[in-house]
Amino acid sequence: MKRGPLKVFYSYAHEDESMRDRIEEHLELLKRQQLIIGWYDRHIIPGTAWNKVIGEQLLEADIVLLLISRAFLDSDYVRRVEIPEAMKAFESGQVRVIPILLEETPGWEKEPFAQLQILPSEARPILEWEDPVHALRDVARGIRRVARDVIIAGGGPFEFGPHEFSEAELSMLDKVERARTAAGLQRLRQALHEQIPPRRYEANLLLATWSLRKFGDRNRLPDPGAEALFYLAQIISSYDLVALQEVDQDLDRFHKLLEILGPDWDSLLTDVAPGAWGNRERFAIVYYKPRVEFRNFSSQVILPPERTGPGEYTPATQLARPPLIAAFRSGTLEFQVITTHIIFGGGNDARSMQRRVEEIEKLGEYLQTRSRYAQNPLFLMGDFQVERPDSPLLQALRDSGVHIPDHLLLPSNLDQTKYYSQIGFVDPDRQPSYSFGEERAGAVDFFRYVYRSEDLDTYLTSAIFKEYNRQPYFKGKAGTKKEQERRYWFWKTYLMSDHLPLWVELELHAWSPL
Repeated sequence: MKRGPLKVFYSYAHEDESMRDRIEEHLELLKRQQLIIGWYDRHIIPGTAWNKVIGEQLLEADIVLLLISRAFLDSDYVRRVEIPEAMKAFESGQVRVIPILLEETPGWEKEPFAQLQILPSEARPILEWEDPVHALRDVARGIRRVARDVIIAGGGPFEFGPHEFSEAELSMLDKVERARTAAGLQRLRQALHEQIPPRRYEANLLLATWSLRKFGDRNRLPDPGAEALFYLAQIISSYDLVALQEVDQDLDRFHKLLEILGPDWDSLLTDVAPGAWGNRERFAIVYYKPRVEFRNFSSQVILPPERTGPGEYTPATQLARPPLIAAFRSGTLEFQVITTHIIFGGGNDARSMQRRVEEIEKLGEYLQTRSRYAQNPLFLMGDFQVERPDSPLLQALRDSGVHIPDHLLLPSNLDQTKYYSQIGFVDPDRQPSYSFGEERAGAVDFFRYVYRSEDLDTYLTSAIFKEYNRQPYFKGKAGTKKEQERRYWFWKTYLMSDHLPLWVELELHAWSPL
């Protein structure tokens, strides 16, 4: 699923190499965001035909930077090859050419590139600025604007929607599975395109939370197969960051999912939650690196001791499944994500409900304490066991200082009758650089497009379902239609989930150019 950054070709004279290096330094942010990658002749491998390599790189470039100086215009190779080839590619619409005036250079106005907008601003040479750093910043901003135009015009160096898997990527499946999976992916991708906003360069961020179902537990799914992993990967690839709950202690299936997502994706994982209430669960956060940068901080939420008297403290009762917290950046937006799974408590009786309320109150108190010294917004995402909008659990969340906009209250179970998953925030900034856009949230009902009810007969004869059908905990006669449908439902929910992924689009307000 790798999508390469824009290729930037430096055309320059060797006498200006130090200036070329300084320009590249000022493009570091674009490189770190994987929006561009630079190439110049020092990358040529010894023993290769340098003129052939330069020609190939010019043809492959998205942006060509002409570093104009006296030495540049005195170079025979530059005037005879690089300038004509760059202008030819520009005129055919294959490349953007940006002239950059390094120094006062007599005669540049007569060159073919003089028709193009030149940098720095007002065609003032870099070395003529009182502070060349300001000139270099001006140049970097201009290049960023061009890169933005190229990205928008061409669909981006990374995907703006869910990934479209190629035949080669599906090659791990056998012929029958490959055809069935390709058809399922096509239906699913079309639905994702219709329901989820596209990624908009420097304008939005797509967050999601998804409670899986014992994901990776071999006791529940002895043969997990690969078909469902492609469906899971396609759904996840629609977003920039996804908080996952109920990842099993066995990580083999999780690692296979990451492999299918590809090298543009990375993840954070917790250890297995301890004790019987932990249910062998882990939390995970997966994120799309071209849009989201991990800020080198992650931890599990550990509640501090409770004060019982002057100088006296007792250890706090920890959350049954200690949440995962991590820091990220998208563009200039610094933020933290906390993902949690509130204890189920064994039922819906008053005692179980009180356990959940207490966990939510403790988590809310922790978030409020953290927000006093954390300057960045905290996004809280996970499964809170909320059954209805008037649930005391939801009220406890809001009372604890977690803001949950009304339009984010969406049903997230398969029947779309419960409100288990929630996305909220605690923000110390009264004028945040983002907002939850109205009607820019949803929950994807993926079983309308894959593992559909009408697909039952197809899967009943598959080897993977037959293996699942042998599980000793099944009761009832397997031959009855009702029992087949019941087992099919359980099977596909262990393959995918018994919850819908809940997502929200953040509108980003305050992006700085560089």
